[in-house]
Amino acid sequence: TLVVLAGDHGEAFGEHGTTQHTKTLYEELLHVPLFIRGFQVKARRIDTRVGLVDVGATILDVFGVPVPAGYLGESLAPMLRGAPQKLTHPVLAEGRLRRAIYAGDVKVIEDLRRKLVEAYDLRADPKELVNLFDAEDPRALAALATLRAFFDAHELKRPGYTQPYKP
Repeated sequence: TLVVLAGDHGEAFGEHGTTQHTKTLYEELLHVPLFIRGFQVKARRIDTRVGLVDVGATILDVFGVPVPAGYLGESLAPMLRGAPQKLTHPVLAEGRLRRAIYAGDVKVIEDLRRKLVEAYDLRADPKELVNLFDAEDPRALAALATLRAFFDAHELKRPGYTQPYKP
């Protein structure tokens, strides 16, 4: 038996001038709980940033089912068993023509509709108030390049298709 409990999104209570959910990619909406409990899962807190995309691969791995080739998620089973693990994929988020990437302590948010880029050092600025992109921080520029390369390689491309926007 494996029990997985996760939040799908957070909630904004006035941070960044927003309320409710699914309108931004700031931490108040992205940082959600993830609890996994089961056989050979050590009870402990893991501070490594992961994505919900990793849950499927983790479940398959725990039950000995191979993760399909090309699957974007990565199994967290080694972490659950108490082993050190460094994830090999970027942690990303997207929604409402916005997308974000975490690169170490730096998070970059690109708003494709408003043509706006924001970057924050989450260790020094956990409330995301000081935009590093305005100062042309090299960490932000590198993360933005990685974000764009990832979505260029993985986004749906089909003649006549445009990504829908939900206000």
